[in-house]
Amino acid sequence: MIAYVAIGVGRARSTAWTTNTLPRASGFVLPTGAVVGSAVSSALPALKLSAQNPEVLAALNRSIYWSSLQGLGNGFLFLVLVISALITEMIDRNFGRAAIWCLIASIFSWFGLMHSPIMQWRAQPMYAAGWLAAAVIVFSARWWRGDVVEAR
Repeated sequence: MIAYVAIGVGRARSTAWTTNTLPRASGFVLPTGAVVGSAVSSALPALKLSAQNPEVLAALNRSIYWSSLQGLGNGFLFLVLVISALITEMIDRNFGRAAIWCLIASIFSWFGLMHSPIMQWRAQPMYAAGWLAAAVIVFSARWWRGDVVEAR
C-alpha cells in the first residue's frame, strides 16, 4: 500500500511540473523512508528481533539511520506535499510563500501530522524547531543577491 501511494504521489508530482526536476524527484525520494521503514519493521519480527531492544536500535541507527528513516516515513504524504511546494516556491523565488510552507510544516510536526507515528500536542518539537529555523533561512533568502557579479 505504501509503495503504491509513494509511486502515485511521485507520478503526480512528476506530471505537475514540466521544467523543474527537483520537485519531481522529491515525490519519489521522500517516500523511500516509508517504504524502507515498513520493510525493516516487517523483517525484524521474522528475525526474532525488536526495535525496542537497545542493541538492535543502536545497530539500526548505525547501519541505516533508523531514527531518520522513521522521521521521513511517518506522515510522508504531508512531507512530500510540503517539500514539493517549498522547493517550487523557492525556484520561483517566492521566498515569503516558501517560508509559509516551512511554518505549515512546523505546525504539522508539532501536532504529529509529520515525522511522528502518533498525533498529539508537542509530538515532534525538534522537527518543529528545525522547520521554524528553515522558515527564517528561507524568508531571509529574499535579501540574498545571486545576480551580483564582482568586477575585477
